[in-house]
Amino acid sequence: MGSLDATTSNGTIRVQLTDLASDKPVRLQTTNGGVDLRMDGTPKGDVRALTTNGSITLRAPASLNARLHATTTNSSVTTDFSLATTNESSKKKIDGNIGSGGPRIDLTTTNGQIRVLKM
Repeated sequence: MGSLDATTSNGTIRVQLTDLASDKPVRLQTTNGGVDLRMDGTPKGDVRALTTNGSITLRAPASLNARLHATTTNSSVTTDFSLATTNESSKKKIDGNIGSGGPRIDLTTTNGQIRVLKM
């Protein structure tokens, strides 16, 4: 897979990443909608999902290795994964390593929750 850029203004972005061998970045951005992302493994490149008025849900296998940065302004961040935190974490922000760390997964929203779920 090469790089992936998906952008919309008034809708949800749903993506399933199955071929994660490329180190090219994945960028998903919407203004008035959510992001629903499923990864079938650990990506080689960085992943960024950004929305203003919507929630972000990431589903990944229990074997995921990544650096997770997830932040929301007006809701909460939850994860099924154990994290080795590298900075201060709170109800609205998580910053740490899943597994042995790896590519950066950056999830940001203003008005929505962020959920990082094990498949």
